[in-house]
Amino acid sequence: MMDGSYTLVDNGDESTKVEYRLAVDVKIPMIGMLKRKAEKVIVDTALKGLRKRVESLA
Repeated sequence: MMDGSYTLVDNGDESTKVEYRLAVDVKIPMIGMLKRKAEKVIVDTALKGLRKRVESLA
């Protein structure tokens, strides 16, 4: 199971702080290195998707 969410906060200076939270329930044991690599891929993909969406609205 995977559950992710964004929190957007207006900084008041025409910029926005974006926080991405991700919870992953892995059914099999994973060594730390593989887990960190998977986390990086998921977060990078989410950020690319967010950037694409924001830039399409600009």
